[in-house]
Amino acid sequence: MCTVILTLLLALLASLMLPATCRKTEVGAVMGEVQVLKNAVHCYRVEYGSYPGQVSDTNDHIYTGDEYPLLVATLCGSNFPWNGKASNPRGTVYLSFDGHHVKTQPDGRTARVGEWADAWGNRFEVVADWNGDGTIAAPLADGEAVQDAVAVWSYGPEAKPVANRKDSTHIRSWRELGFRLRCGEAL
Repeated sequence: MCTVILTLLLALLASLMLPATCRKTEVGAVMGEVQVLKNAVHCYRVEYGSYPGQVSDTNDHIYTGDEYPLLVATLCGSNFPWNGKASNPRGTVYLSFDGHHVKTQPDGRTARVGEWADAWGNRFEVVADWNGDGTIAAPLADGEAVQDAVAVWSYGPEAKPVANRKDSTHIRSWRELGFRLRCGEAL
């Protein structure tokens, strides 16, 4: 009898710990993807002297709507006309990912079918510093001014567009959440 109760208690404790472990794994994976996407945009800029699809230098630019799949395809090595010029004439691959994060069915999340999505099925938000001032404007960077040329973020499993600094699933390329995770802090 005692063994059965102990087994049931251990099973219950394990089931309670599993969501936290899964969430920590998802957060870690998305943090890595955010940094990979940010670095891919930076590398493109270094090679071509402008950002993917860039047509002006007056404002920062958020890749939304139909531009998001163009951005990802360009960074994955595709070359096609985009805003009057070839998107990646050298066919350089800056971004590579397996297909398990490509949305296959509509589900009410922010990523559309065929788009690269975070672990929760949402599109990564990407803003580039088209005006070259080294800062991403606060309204474009999820309400926070960012001292960088590229800002990338995920809204997390709830896909709330309002940033919450206390929510560890709101992953931003300009925050230090990764350091805390590496140092073993709990989410």
